[in-house]
Parts: sequence; C-alpha cells; structure tokens
Amino acid sequence: MQTDLCFEVHELHVPDHIRRGAAPSVDDARDMLQGLWGYTQFRDGQAEVIEAVLARRDVLAILPTGAGKSAIYQTTAALLTGTTLVISPLIALMLDQVQNLHRLGIPAAFINSSLKAREAAAALEALEAGRLKLCYVAPERFESGEFQARLARVAVPLFVVDEAHCVSEWGHDFRTAYTRLGAYRAAIGSPPVLALTATAPPEVRSDIREILRMQDPAMIVRGLDRPNLFWEVVETRDPSAKLRTLLARLRTLENGSAIIYTQYRQDTEELAGWLSRAGFRARAYHGGLASQEREEVQRAWMIGDTPVMVATSAFGMGVDKPDVRLVAHYTYPATLESYYQEAGRAGRDGAPATCLLLYSPSDRRTHELRFEDMHPPQEVVESVYAALEVAVDEDGRLDGTLTAWARRTGIDSERRVCAAVRVLASAEIATNTQRFHEGAFVRMLCPTEEIRRKLPRKPSGPRDVLAALWKARSEDALREGVKLEGKEIRKLGKDRRTVRTAFERLAECGIIEVNWDEAGCRVLKRGLHPTRLPIDWNAIMERQDRVRTQLEQVEAYATTNACRRLHLLAYFGEPTAADCSGCDRCGQADQFREAA
Repeated sequence: MQTDLCFEVHELHVPDHIRRGAAPSVDDARDMLQGLWGYTQFRDGQAEVIEAVLARRDVLAILPTGAGKSAIYQTTAALLTGTTLVISPLIALMLDQVQNLHRLGIPAAFINSSLKAREAAAALEALEAGRLKLCYVAPERFESGEFQARLARVAVPLFVVDEAHCVSEWGHDFRTAYTRLGAYRAAIGSPPVLALTATAPPEVRSDIREILRMQDPAMIVRGLDRPNLFWEVVETRDPSAKLRTLLARLRTLENGSAIIYTQYRQDTEELAGWLSRAGFRARAYHGGLASQEREEVQRAWMIGDTPVMVATSAFGMGVDKPDVRLVAHYTYPATLESYYQEAGRAGRDGAPATCLLLYSPSDRRTHELRFEDMHPPQEVVESVYAALEVAVDEDGRLDGTLTAWARRTGIDSERRVCAAVRVLASAEIATNTQRFHEGAFVRMLCPTEEIRRKLPRKPSGPRDVLAALWKARSEDALREGVKLEGKEIRKLGKDRRTVRTAFERLAECGIIEVNWDEAGCRVLKRGLHPTRLPIDWNAIMERQDRVRTQLEQVEAYATTNACRRLHLLAYFGEPTAADCSGCDRCGQADQFREAA
C-alpha cells in the first residue's frame, strides 16, 4: 500500500485576515469548501459543527452516512494553524483520504503499519517539522514512544476522532486502544476534540464524552432517517431458501450495484462462487485477502466491473459508492449499530434502495456458539493457565505456535483456547502475539543476473517458490520489499511449510531477506493458583451480558410486527411520530422496487 510522500507546504488560498492572525469563521470555511471541492453550500449539519470547532469547543457530531464528515475536518484543518491530528481505525481509508488531499494540494500524511521504515521516518520528520496540515494515525500509534516524543513538539489545533463509537464497548467496532485516547490527548496539551460517528445510541454517546474527556461538548445530531431506503426482513428456514431469495432479488437489480454481507470469510468465497456460476459478476472480499487483491477487488466494484460484492464486515468503512441499490445481510449481524451502518451504504445518491436482512432463527445459534468460543467461561481460562504453566520453558515462553499447542490441550475448541489466552493477556498474566494467518516481509537482495548463480540446484523447492513469487509481485516491488499475508504465502508452493523452508533457503543464499511475523505466547506471572487468578471476572461478565443484549436487539428488529424504520430510529434515540412507507411492515415493497 503506497502513497505519494509529498509533504511540501502548498500555497493554500487562505484569506489575508487569517494570515494576519484573525480567527477563521464559518464564511471562511464555506469559501475554502468551494475553493477545494467546488461545493457552494454546506450539507445539513456541517456548518454547525465547523462553527463549534472554530469556537474552540469540544464537539460530538453524530451525522448520517454520506453527510460529509471528512470534509468538515479537512476544510477546518486547512484554515487552522498547525497540524490537525486525525485518529482513524482503517488503513485503507487513510490512504484514500491522503491521496485525495494531495490532489487538492493539501500537505498530509498517514503513519501506520503499511509504511516501510524509510516512509514512516519521512512522515514523522514532516510531522515534527510542521509541514503537514493533516496527519492520520491509528490509535495504536500512540503506543510508540518515538511518535509521542515527536508529537509533543507539534502544534495540534484539533484532535479528530473518526468513527468515535470505537471508544465504547457498547459500540460495534470497539477497539481497546481507543479507550486511551483521552489520556493521549491530555499528554499533548488537550487540544479541542472533534468526535465523529454515524451511529451512537445514548450509552455510546455517554462513553464517547467520558473516555475522550470532553468538556461541555457541543452535541450536534442530525437525523439518521434515510427516506430513500426500504427496510425489509425475509425469514428463511434453510440455506437453500436464502440462496433462492437472494438470487431473486439480484435478478431485479437492473442498474447499480449490490453488497452482500456474510459473517465468515469462507462464506464470502462460497457465495461469490455460487453467484458467479448463476451468471452474476460477483467477487469476495474479506480480511484474509492479500492487500493487493483487496485493492483490486474493491477497484473492480467501484468502477462497475464487478457489480456484486460479497463481503465480511471488513468491507465498507470509508467506501462511498453512490449507486448501491441493494445491501443484503445474508447472515445475522451481531449488533444493530453494525447493521445500520452497513445497510446505510445503500442509496447514497438519494435514489431508492433496499436494505434486506435474510433472517433465520438458526443464525442466532451460530452467533451464540461463536460467542461461547470467543468468551470462554472462568473454568476454561483457569484450565488453560494451568496447562500453560506446564508447557512453557524457563522464561515462560511457549515452544511453537499457540494454535498448534491448543490442539493438544484436550479443550474442544482451538478458538476457545486462544480466547482464554487473550483473557490472560488482558490481565497482564500472559502475552499473546499469536496470528492465525502469519505473514512475512520479503525483500530481494541481489541483482537479477546473480540470482541464477546463487540459486541452489537441489532441491527444486526454492527455485519454484522464487519463480511463483516473481510472478505474483513485480521486480520493483520485490526490490523495495513486500508484505505477504497468509493466503498469498500459501499460493506460492504446495503448502505453507514448503514455502517457509524455501524462503529460509533463499535467505541463506543471500537472495532474499525474510522476516516472519512473531507468533507465540509467554506467561508473565508464574506460580499463580489457577482458581485465584487476578482477573476481574465481574467486568468480563458485564461485557458478555452486553454482547447477549446486542444479539437480542437484532432479533427484536428481525421479528417485530411494528414499523422497522421506527424500530431502528427509536433504538438510536430518534423516535418519530408517524409510520412510514419505507419498510415491509408499512409500505408496499413492489412499489418501492419499481421506483428503484
């Protein structure tokens, strides 16, 4: 994943009175919006948010999908002195926004794990030197001492938290690092914070204000209701009925595109294959694809070459395609927040679109089984700790990968063992660097003409794997170094072990440099009694109760006999007075589809 590393301070058309030290106004922001993007008017809510930000207030803005949240802080950043810091959870979104800002002549950068060492160093240098108007980072970046030290020397006029619902355990994309953003903000002088999200029920709003340490924040909420969306649930009793229903709906899709959400990676591959055989141009998208393949699949969908995207929740954040006419959830979503956000990717052009949930009562049991694996009971955690105590070496390290060891524990689920280790890691009893899909960084070291001389004649494995690698990636990319993910590695040889052995042999010959992702486990606190581990079991049970509650809320939506639109709006704290004509309980689906 690359971007132009252009950090020059371009000559933005900032009004003279601002250059002379006057505070920018909403009118200045409107002029900047028109100058940069060509828009003559703000969208609903944008002016109010910008006015509060320019008044140096903390702001929590809950704006619907497509309301132009990124334009708010990008326009404001262009007017403010210093570097606006944007905390974002998605690497692909950072890349897209920074490239767009460069095209507009606004100096910006992102700093994340996709950058090579020299690129990250250049971005940090530009940040510290004050040559950036915006800098995008993931929340985990603050764990770097070097980053914190450099940031302490930077004037940060605005601290933007995008997808702010990630701070809350009630939120559908909870990330632990987000819970420390309040402390990180305080460490750089507590600049005003702008928290942005599209979905936040009352308890999530409360968490955002508390965790980000917001002081008397301006709360700006715009209606989540999307009148052009038709909300529909079809109950199916078996997989074949789901397939028939989905196929029928896709056949009515004359124009535009569709997103089909499934829960598991394997489901995306199988369903995309089935739809392709049925005559649809469909592709699968999930987190297990190599980054290059993900980008190619998304590009094909965006330009219309592949109208149907079958994806896990890894797809969609930051994707802005106006002509999505159907978003179908093939499997039961885990929360109403995630469902509303994913379904809301339909109809961004304002034209009619359908949000379809294919509901099966057995789907909830699938979620419950996954829940049991991901949230092991106390006795399983205690058993895993006792087993680790016996298995680790004198330094507390486990020999081999955690998944391989899990198969020998006698516990019926590898996933449950790994989840138990995560519980131990959260209590700082152990560390867990296990990766289910281990990756590697590979760089070509020697000139092309020397490779033939250095290649071992026997066995043929290294030669075959190198040829496959050369075919998969360009020579220029290999010279710079490439990050290979699990699935891409497996495609280079008969199996993963064969590829790893070949890479090690090529490294010994001086042809490549290879660095494998660390995988394993280490016990930090030895000799504890398994039944008296220093773990807050009450807090864990509260989190588990939240997950159960969220599943119940999805089922309540799927089975309600009342208006589905009102059900969703009431959940997000926005009840309305009348029923609608835009759901299968209140309106005529056929009439709506004719309009679409």
